[in-house]
Amino acid sequence: MTDAATDAEMITALANHQRLTEAYNELIRNSPDFREKVEVFATMWPVLNVRDVRRKLGRDAFWRFSRQELMEEVLPHGVKLQPVDWTVGDTPTWPQLLRTIYTIRCNLFHGSKSPENFRDHELVVASDNILRMFIARTACFEWDD
Repeated sequence: MTDAATDAEMITALANHQRLTEAYNELIRNSPDFREKVEVFATMWPVLNVRDVRRKLGRDAFWRFSRQELMEEVLPHGVKLQPVDWTVGDTPTWPQLLRTIYTIRCNLFHGSKSPENFRDHELVVASDNILRMFIARTACFEWDD
């Protein structure tokens, strides 16, 4: 589907892919259980870029601050987070969902996040469940384009 050279380019191509976007929008409209999974997942947002948190607030930021305190600290420091341009209560768009899942993946592999941490575990499981449901219901792996 993409001939991207990097993960980031691939995510951008997938986020902007018209057929994937339409399939996602259709699932959000017509599949209440899929929509619910996405909406529950969004209650855990925003997802911070772990490397950027550590760079701007220190390596111990996740231990020094509660989640609420951390969120208050990251905004004035311009810490990268996903999704961009999303407001609590909004239904996530396909690009917002995909970029947030990609951030979770990056945090897990490059940010020293841990599946033993409850929140990290919940984010990974929710991402996996949503992607699996999306792939199964759209049959997108069978598309020819």
